[in-house]
This record gives sequence, C-alpha cells and structure tokens, in this order.
Amino acid sequence: MSNSFLWLYQKKDTLAVGNVTGAMVFQGTFPVTIGLIGTSWTLGPSALVTMGLAMIAGFFCFAQLLRGGHWRPWLLASGAILYIGFTIYAWSS
Repeated sequence: MSNSFLWLYQKKDTLAVGNVTGAMVFQGTFPVTIGLIGTSWTLGPSALVTMGLAMIAGFFCFAQLLRGGHWRPWLLASGAILYIGFTIYAWSS
C-alpha cells in the first residue's frame, strides 16, 4: 500500500492501480484456494443470496457498459438497494 501512495504522489496512477489490483487478485485466489482444499465447502442460504445479489449487480453494471459505454451515477447508487435488501435479509434470519 505504501508503494501505491508513493506512486500516486508521483502522478503514476497506472502503477498505483495495478499494484492494488494485483494484490486483490492474489488475495482473492491463492488463500481462498488453500481454504477450499482444506475444508468441506457447502453453501448456505445466506451465501446463495449474497452470490445472487452480486450477480444481479454485476449484470446491470455490465449491461450499462455495453449500452452506454460508461456507468451512470444512478446505476451505481441503485446498488444501495441490493445492499439494503441483503441487510434486511441477514437481520431477519
């Protein structure tokens, strides 16, 4: 993270974003793989709802990119509806 701050200070935005993206890809693949290999993996109802909401949000964002070439603020703000819906679901169960 310190490299990203230094690169942003030096106006090297591409390096900073690439550093953060690379770290996220690593943390989202390697440790998860080890965890999945070492444990029994079953999806509960809460995980399935989370997955479904993420897929819906991703579909709408991708469709907006294909249709308009960029994301509109109302589309990103409407993602809050999915967050609120999941919060209500998680709180009620």
